[in-house]
Amino acid sequence: RTIPALASDELHERIGVALEQITAGQSTKRPATHQVKPSQLSSLQSALITIFPGVSIATDATSGQLIVVASEQVQVQVAEVVQLLATGPNADSRTVQVFTLEPDRFDAASFLLTLQSLVPAPVKLEAHAASNSILSIGTSGELEEVAKQVEQLKQRLPQLPTTSMHIYKLQHGNLTSAMTMLQSLVPKATMVPDVNSRSLAVSAKEQDHRKIVEFLQQFDLPPQAKTYAVRPSQLAAVQTSLRTLFPSLEMTGDTTTGQLVILAAEATQQQVAQIVELLGKGAPGVERTIQAHTLDPQRFEVTSFMTTLLSLVPATVKLESNASTNSVLAIGSEEELQLVAQQVEKLKQQIPFEQSASAKLYQLQNANPTSVSTMLLALAPKAKIVPDVISRSIVATANDADHQKIATFLQQWDVAPTAQSYVVKPTQTTAVLTSLRALFPTVEMTSDAT
Repeated sequence: RTIPALASDELHERIGVALEQITAGQSTKRPATHQVKPSQLSSLQSALITIFPGVSIATDATSGQLIVVASEQVQVQVAEVVQLLATGPNADSRTVQVFTLEPDRFDAASFLLTLQSLVPAPVKLEAHAASNSILSIGTSGELEEVAKQVEQLKQRLPQLPTTSMHIYKLQHGNLTSAMTMLQSLVPKATMVPDVNSRSLAVSAKEQDHRKIVEFLQQFDLPPQAKTYAVRPSQLAAVQTSLRTLFPSLEMTGDTTTGQLVILAAEATQQQVAQIVELLGKGAPGVERTIQAHTLDPQRFEVTSFMTTLLSLVPATVKLESNASTNSVLAIGSEEELQLVAQQVEKLKQQIPFEQSASAKLYQLQNANPTSVSTMLLALAPKAKIVPDVISRSIVATANDADHQKIATFLQQWDVAPTAQSYVVKPTQTTAVLTSLRALFPTVEMTSDAT
């Protein structure tokens, strides 16, 4: 039989490749007949369907024939099961049973290792990973014992921890900062912040909730006032830099004594103390000062920027980064900080600006807008693609380089379809046509019964 398809040349090539794979998969399945005792037939059929969901099985209850249509690999496994059923002591009274395990709680291979030590020796057990099940072969009495042991094992293994929702209300700490740190601490938890109530709704397992409670006990503390001593000549630069690094910081300074009083949480106080300590170090007789450089988060990632900057400035300069404000703090002499400022500007110039995006309308003549938009998103992931099925067009918001890619792609893709027929075996027509329609939903294709 033939399957006529109306598609572009490129799609016809893909259909041809898919057809080869589909028909090859179809042709690899073959029937095989196995002889078992009629009394074993029903249980064996049920077991095989459970562990090999894709097989086709027919039975003859009178003769005990089992006809299996499956791939060569599955046929080998089926033959092994039939062989196990027919050999060993009490072969005439043996039967088969499958125990399917919950994949979220048990791994069939691990479960089997424990189960083997608990059941009678004549029982044959096999684990099947695809269905996460255990096949057992033995007499009815032996399989009753296996069933008991399986249930006991299930009861002995602990239940998976359940997820629950807790709301954590912050009294003092910054909500955004808390959420950022908690996402690293408990990555599997789901968090929803509420800025108005200064609370965090968290869905997590019990052990993760315990971690959150412990974290907040140390994080959500009232701000404390601490005094730091710097040189009066350093005070203004220190205050400016600290406000850049910690925008919500409350501070006051005495220009006469150089005393700096800061009201902040303990975690912030520790960072401030570290900065003040770095400011006090250095070569004798050289007064150090401080400078903060805020980077455009759309263009620069502060950690990578600082790594590059470190290789361009003197080793005596101390650099610190703050991811929340995307800024770099530099500590050194006046001359050193002038050099740092120059290198920062050079680095900024070396990283090119991204081209601005513009919107363009692409009118399609033949191609399906929905299918084309899917492919364009893969071709130009930074572009915004909006298909319009009614007007058979696409609106793309992208930079010039991506617009060029889109135009080139559409020149090759948006072409008039051509008709081509594919020959398949009559017995394969329905399965092949169903598979091709699933793979190429926009292609018009039918089957020719003749």
